[in-house]
Amino acid sequence: MADTQDKPKRRGRKVKFILALVILSLIIIFFDYTFYEYRKFHIAGAKPFTDWRSYIAYRLGRIPFVSKYIEYEPLEAQPSESFYVEKLEAVLKGLEEKRAELEKMRQEIESERARLETLKAQLEVKEKELQQKEKSLNEAIAKWNDWNEKMKKLADWIASADPQQIAPALAATDVSVKLLADTLRLLSSDVAAEVLQSLTSIDPQKAARVISSMGSGTP
Repeated sequence: MADTQDKPKRRGRKVKFILALVILSLIIIFFDYTFYEYRKFHIAGAKPFTDWRSYIAYRLGRIPFVSKYIEYEPLEAQPSESFYVEKLEAVLKGLEEKRAELEKMRQEIESERARLETLKAQLEVKEKELQQKEKSLNEAIAKWNDWNEKMKKLADWIASADPQQIAPALAATDVSVKLLADTLRLLSSDVAAEVLQSLTSIDPQKAARVISSMGSGTP
């Protein structure tokens, strides 16, 4: 008898539990869906539950005689497609500006590289010219040193010998007019005069050329 009376009670508690579970599930689903919609608005740039002034204006605008003192303009919801299109266009515009900036930078780098290549080529030409000048200078110095050594030896020989005895050797073709003229400039005028006088008696033409070279500085 007691079991028969407890069965309706247990059944009622079970129904209440199932009903409460269903209501709780619906509440959870409702809040979850609300949060889902809120996130969609937030992604689109909207801020729900912050425009309370518009809400008050909207409600007061429905009251007779009060609505004429209230100005309410409904918000225009922007379609998500156009929103994302605008965002994408803004991103593409930024990328295009960055690409143009990088392209300009690349052109500047290429221009600077070409300038440096030209400068490098010019420096290589200058380096070759300097090397050639240095070579020519070294050759000239070596030639001068050799010439100076020949003049010194010839001057020492003339100074220590008798002009009459060395005149035939000076008239030989081995002793050039220029070498003899440059050497005589190193000696005293008396010694040079004696040498030229002795050379004139043997080879007057060469003596004349030596005198001419001493006066003009050319052979």
